[in-house]
Amino acid sequence: MGSDVLGFDSRTFAWNAGEAFAELDEFAYIALSTNARVRAKNARLLLGWEPKGPPLRDALLNDQ
Repeated sequence: MGSDVLGFDSRTFAWNAGEAFAELDEFAYIALSTNARVRAKNARLLLGWEPKGPPLRDALLNDQ
């Protein structure tokens, strides 16, 4: 989903840690350690949160 919006045509590629750290420096620690899927299930269930804006994909597609 996200890579096509960013112009990568849904292609992914391997990037070893050494190359990532050389390119991203200190940010690599954050970027490589936050490989998590984010869902709002608990926010909705436990906190009663209801999203008000468009889905992220729609927002990204309309921002081009």
